[in-house]
Amino acid sequence: MRAVTEWPDFSHLEQTRRAIAAIPGGGWRLRHGDSTEPVLAWLISANGQAAPIVIDASHVAAPADPTHADRVVPPEAD
Repeated sequence: MRAVTEWPDFSHLEQTRRAIAAIPGGGWRLRHGDSTEPVLAWLISANGQAAPIVIDASHVAAPADPTHADRVVPPEAD
């Protein structure tokens, strides 16, 4: 084993969630006040967390922050 700081191109360590899977949104939605946006997919990280992927205002798939949503709505709910 060798310490990472011994590598000449080492810059720094950064903690991140490693994505291990993506599954379809399955009809889930994020509610923001009176509007909802469909979840395109769920990005599953190595630690088991699921992050919703939505289509943003620029029509690009992007991770959403569910903490900014009023509610995460399951498929069978109105």
